[in-house]
Amino acid sequence: MTGLNFQAALCVTALLSALCHPVASEGVPSLRILPLGDSITKGSGSSDNNGYRKILRDKLVANISDSSVTVDMVGSLKHGTMPDNDHEGHSGEYLREISTYWELSIRARPNVVLIHAGTNNMDKEVELNNSLALMENIIYGIMDEAPEAVVFVAPIIWANDTRMQANTDKFNGDLNSTILEMQDNELRILQVPIDIGLSDLSDRKHPNNKGYQKMAKAWFDAIADAHARGWLQDPIPLNASDISGVGLGINGVDLNDNDEEDGNDSGNGNENGSGNDSNSDSNSENDNDNDSDNDSDNDTESGNNSTSTSDNSDGESKAMSYNGGVMRPEAFVALCIATWLVGRSL
Repeated sequence: MTGLNFQAALCVTALLSALCHPVASEGVPSLRILPLGDSITKGSGSSDNNGYRKILRDKLVANISDSSVTVDMVGSLKHGTMPDNDHEGHSGEYLREISTYWELSIRARPNVVLIHAGTNNMDKEVELNNSLALMENIIYGIMDEAPEAVVFVAPIIWANDTRMQANTDKFNGDLNSTILEMQDNELRILQVPIDIGLSDLSDRKHPNNKGYQKMAKAWFDAIADAHARGWLQDPIPLNASDISGVGLGINGVDLNDNDEEDGNDSGNGNENGSGNDSNSDSNSENDNDNDSDNDSDNDTESGNNSTSTSDNSDGESKAMSYNGGVMRPEAFVALCIATWLVGRSL
C-alpha cells in the first residue's frame, strides 16, 4: 500500500466512524417546552384541541433514542386530549396580555420556548404600532428569566383575510429584521416560518388538523436545528412538588427521576409520556373558550383532515431527528479529504 493509499484508508476509516456515531450519543438534553401564544397555541380549530402540541411531542419522543431523556410540556393551562397537555396559549388575548402571561410558567425554567402570538392584534388592529415592541419585551423577558432557554418565534401564520394579512405582513417583516439583529448579537433565537395556505385553515385564521401538522413539523425541524447548532442545554433541575401550577414534571414526578411511569402516551418506552401533573391550581381555562377573536371557534372542525398525532407520514426522516443520520461536520471533512487523497492515489 502506498503512502497516499494508506492516508486515504485512514480518512475513510475516520469517515465511517463519524457516520456511524449517532447524533443522540452526543448528549441530547431533556426538553422542557413552553408553548406560548393565543388560541392557535391552545389548539383551536383542531379536532382534539391538541393543535400542534401532541404531534410535536410525539415526533420528539419517537426520535430520541436515549431512555433517560424526557420531553415535558409546561404551562399554567391545560387543553386537549393529550396527557401532557400543559401550555400557555390564551385564547383571544393580545400581545400586551401575553407579555405578562409568560411569567406564569417561566418558573418551570423551560429550555425551549415556542412563541406564536400577535394574531389578535393583527385581526382587531390593537396596538399595531406597538406590537413589535411588545413581542421584543416577551422575548427579552424570557431570555432574562430563563437564560438557558432557546427561543423559537414563528411569524404570524397566513390568514384568509386581506385586511388582517396586510397588517400581518408588515409585522412579520419587522419581526424578521429584529430576530436577525438578535442573532447578530449571538442570542439563541430562531425564526420558524410556517407555510399555511387556505386548505390548512379551519376558519379564516385558525389551522385545521392539516395546518397543525405543518406547524408541528416546523417546530420539530427548528428544534433539531438548534440541537445541531449546540444551543440546547439540559433544563435546570427542579422538584415538581415545589413548583405547582406550571405543568412541571412527567406525571408530577421530578424531571430528574427517570423511574418508569405508567401511561406512556406515545407507546415509546424511551419516555414517560403523560405529564399529567395533578396541580389543583393549574389555572385551567374553560374549554368552551370565549375567544373574542374567533369567528367560529368551537374547537371542532367539519371535514377536518383527521391525523394520527404520532404522524410521521410527512417523511421527515431521521436526518432531521436526534436519532442519527445527520452527517456531522467531522464526517464531512473526512469525506472531502478521503475523496481528494483517493483521487491522487489513482
